[in-house]
Amino acid sequence: MVKLFIIGTRNARDMLAIGVDILRKGGSAMDAVEAPIRAVEENPLNSGVGLGGTPNLFGVPQLDASIMDGRTLKSGAVAAVEGYLHPISIARKVLEVSPHVMIVGPGAELFAKVTGFKRCEILTERGRTVYKAFVEDMIERLDESFAGRKAYYAEYIKSYRRREWY
Repeated sequence: MVKLFIIGTRNARDMLAIGVDILRKGGSAMDAVEAPIRAVEENPLNSGVGLGGTPNLFGVPQLDASIMDGRTLKSGAVAAVEGYLHPISIARKVLEVSPHVMIVGPGAELFAKVTGFKRCEILTERGRTVYKAFVEDMIERLDESFAGRKAYYAEYIKSYRRREWY
Protein backbone atom coordinates (compact mmCIF):
# COMPACT_ATOMS: atom_id res chain seq x y z
CA MET A 1 0.00 0.00 0.00
CA VAL A 2 1.30 3.41 -0.99
CA LYS A 3 1.30 6.01 1.77
CA LEU A 4 -0.03 9.33 0.63
CA PHE A 5 0.91 12.54 2.34
CA ILE A 6 1.00 16.26 1.74
CA ILE A 7 3.31 18.70 3.46
CA GLY A 8 2.08 22.16 4.35
CA THR A 9 2.66 25.04 6.68
CA ARG A 10 1.29 25.16 10.21
CA ASN A 11 -1.81 27.12 9.21
CA ALA A 12 -2.70 24.42 6.67
CA ARG A 13 -2.22 21.41 8.94
CA ASP A 14 -5.92 20.94 9.73
CA MET A 15 -6.82 21.05 6.04
CA LEU A 16 -4.19 18.73 4.53
CA ALA A 17 -6.46 15.69 4.96
CA ILE A 18 -8.67 17.20 2.25
CA GLY A 19 -5.83 16.89 -0.24
CA VAL A 20 -4.92 13.37 0.88
CA ASP A 21 -8.55 12.34 0.38
CA ILE A 22 -8.46 13.72 -3.17
CA LEU A 23 -5.33 11.67 -3.90
CA ARG A 24 -6.88 8.52 -2.41
CA LYS A 25 -9.84 8.94 -4.75
CA GLY A 26 -7.53 9.24 -7.75
CA GLY A 27 -7.60 13.03 -8.06
CA SER A 28 -4.74 15.03 -9.46
CA ALA A 29 -1.86 16.39 -7.43
CA MET A 30 -2.87 19.90 -8.49
CA ASP A 31 -6.38 19.39 -7.10
CA ALA A 32 -4.88 17.88 -3.93
CA VAL A 33 -2.80 21.02 -3.42
CA GLU A 34 -5.45 23.57 -4.34
CA ALA A 35 -8.35 22.19 -2.29
CA PRO A 36 -6.75 22.36 1.18
CA ILE A 37 -5.42 25.85 0.46
CA ARG A 38 -8.92 26.97 -0.54
CA ALA A 39 -10.15 25.61 2.81
CA VAL A 40 -7.48 27.63 4.63
CA GLU A 41 -8.45 30.73 2.63
CA GLU A 42 -12.10 30.24 3.70
CA ASN A 43 -11.26 29.92 7.41
CA PRO A 44 -12.12 33.23 9.17
CA LEU A 45 -10.13 32.12 12.23
CA ASN A 46 -6.86 31.94 10.30
CA SER A 47 -5.33 35.40 10.47
CA GLY A 48 -2.54 34.60 8.01
CA VAL A 49 -4.46 34.39 4.74
CA GLY A 50 -7.85 34.63 3.11
CA LEU A 51 -11.09 35.52 4.83
CA GLY A 52 -9.48 35.95 8.25
CA GLY A 53 -6.34 37.57 6.90
CA THR A 54 -4.89 40.55 8.70
CA PRO A 55 -5.17 43.72 6.60
CA ASN A 56 -2.06 45.40 5.25
CA LEU A 57 -0.73 48.78 6.36
CA PHE A 58 -3.68 50.48 4.64
CA GLY A 59 -6.34 48.32 6.29
CA VAL A 60 -6.93 46.34 3.11
CA PRO A 61 -6.58 42.57 2.91
CA GLN A 62 -4.31 41.79 -0.04
CA LEU A 63 -3.77 38.16 -0.88
CA ASP A 64 -0.98 36.30 -2.65
CA ALA A 65 -0.65 32.74 -3.88
CA SER A 66 1.48 30.61 -6.14
CA ILE A 67 1.23 27.08 -7.43
CA MET A 68 3.51 24.87 -9.50
CA ASP A 69 2.89 21.71 -11.48
CA GLY A 70 5.73 19.34 -10.60
CA ARG A 71 5.34 17.37 -13.83
CA THR A 72 5.60 20.31 -16.22
CA LEU A 73 7.36 22.81 -13.92
CA LYS A 74 4.81 25.42 -15.06
CA SER A 75 3.80 27.86 -12.38
CA GLY A 76 1.27 30.59 -11.76
CA ALA A 77 1.15 33.28 -9.14
CA VAL A 78 -0.83 36.31 -8.09
CA ALA A 79 0.03 38.99 -5.56
CA ALA A 80 -1.68 41.94 -3.88
CA VAL A 81 -5.12 40.70 -4.94
CA GLU A 82 -7.99 42.57 -3.32
CA GLY A 83 -11.61 41.43 -3.17
CA TYR A 84 -11.18 37.81 -4.26
CA LEU A 85 -11.28 35.02 -1.71
CA HIS A 86 -9.34 32.28 -3.48
CA PRO A 87 -6.00 33.57 -4.79
CA ILE A 88 -4.74 29.96 -5.04
CA SER A 89 -7.41 29.24 -7.65
CA ILE A 90 -6.60 32.46 -9.50
CA ALA A 91 -2.91 31.47 -9.45
CA ARG A 92 -3.80 28.07 -10.86
CA LYS A 93 -5.78 29.75 -13.63
CA VAL A 94 -2.70 31.90 -14.39
CA LEU A 95 -0.70 28.67 -14.71
CA GLU A 96 -3.32 27.10 -16.98
CA VAL A 97 -4.28 29.91 -19.37
CA SER A 98 -2.00 32.92 -19.05
CA PRO A 99 1.25 33.52 -20.93
CA HIS A 100 2.50 35.07 -17.68
CA VAL A 101 3.85 33.42 -14.56
CA MET A 102 2.85 36.16 -12.12
CA ILE A 103 0.20 38.86 -12.19
CA VAL A 104 -0.15 41.46 -9.44
CA GLY A 105 -2.58 44.02 -8.03
CA PRO A 106 -5.23 45.45 -10.35
CA GLY A 107 -3.95 43.30 -13.22
CA ALA A 108 -4.51 40.16 -11.16
CA GLU A 109 -7.96 41.39 -10.18
CA LEU A 110 -8.88 42.06 -13.83
CA PHE A 111 -7.55 38.61 -14.77
CA ALA A 112 -9.70 37.07 -12.02
CA LYS A 113 -12.78 38.95 -13.23
CA VAL A 114 -12.41 38.03 -16.91
CA THR A 115 -11.72 34.38 -16.09
CA GLY A 116 -14.93 34.03 -14.08
CA PHE A 117 -14.00 34.59 -10.44
CA LYS A 118 -16.48 36.50 -8.30
CA ARG A 119 -15.55 39.45 -6.10
CA CYS A 120 -16.40 39.28 -2.42
CA GLU A 121 -15.73 41.11 0.83
CA ILE A 122 -12.89 39.45 2.69
CA LEU A 123 -12.31 41.98 5.45
CA THR A 124 -13.95 40.58 8.57
CA GLU A 125 -14.93 42.39 11.75
CA ARG A 126 -12.06 40.62 13.47
CA GLY A 127 -9.69 41.92 10.79
CA ARG A 128 -10.99 45.47 11.29
CA THR A 129 -10.40 45.14 15.04
CA VAL A 130 -6.85 43.85 14.55
CA TYR A 131 -6.09 46.66 12.11
CA LYS A 132 -7.54 49.34 14.40
CA ALA A 133 -5.44 48.06 17.31
CA PHE A 134 -2.35 48.06 15.08
CA VAL A 135 -2.87 51.66 13.95
CA GLU A 136 -3.67 52.91 17.44
CA ASP A 137 -0.59 51.15 18.86
CA MET A 138 1.62 52.52 16.12
CA ILE A 139 0.40 56.08 16.66
CA GLU A 140 0.82 55.71 20.43
CA ARG A 141 4.43 54.65 19.98
CA LEU A 142 5.37 57.57 17.76
CA ASP A 143 7.29 60.06 19.84
CA GLU A 144 7.54 63.78 19.18
CA SER A 145 10.30 63.33 16.61
CA PHE A 146 7.74 61.52 14.46
CA ALA A 147 4.89 63.97 15.06
CA GLY A 148 4.85 65.15 11.44
CA ARG A 149 4.57 61.60 10.22
CA LYS A 150 1.22 61.04 11.92
CA ALA A 151 -0.51 63.42 9.50
CA TYR A 152 1.46 62.02 6.56
CA TYR A 153 0.51 58.45 7.47
CA ALA A 154 -3.16 59.37 7.80
CA GLU A 155 -3.17 61.19 4.44
CA TYR A 156 -1.30 58.32 2.79
CA ILE A 157 -3.95 55.85 3.90
CA LYS A 158 -6.82 58.15 2.84
CA SER A 159 -5.24 58.62 -0.60
CA TYR A 160 -4.79 54.90 -0.99
CA ARG A 161 -8.41 54.22 -0.11
CA ARG A 162 -9.58 56.86 -2.62
CA ARG A 163 -7.17 55.42 -5.24
CA GLU A 164 -5.91 58.91 -6.01
CA TRP A 165 -2.54 57.52 -7.06
CA TYR A 166 -3.89 55.36 -9.91
